[in-house]
Amino acid sequence: MTKDRARAIQVEFAKQFHALRTERELSIYRVAKDLGTDRRQISLYDTGQGTPSLAMLVEISEYFGVTLDELVGRNSKKDEA
Repeated sequence: MTKDRARAIQVEFAKQFHALRTERELSIYRVAKDLGTDRRQISLYDTGQGTPSLAMLVEISEYFGVTLDELVGRNSKKDEA
């Protein structure tokens, strides 16, 4: 994977994470508390400045009730091609 592709995935994750959080009217503090991490870490995910570990990605997907593909913006079959 190229650095550009990795960055694009990180940016898409941040967009999806922020949208899921704000659609549910959840504060950064609330998400951090519910996921057992600190507000700074959640803020980094929310702004695209940080990338969660694989374990945290799974926790986030379960928390919001979405798939890992949805978290990184891969919602359709054409994305898999």
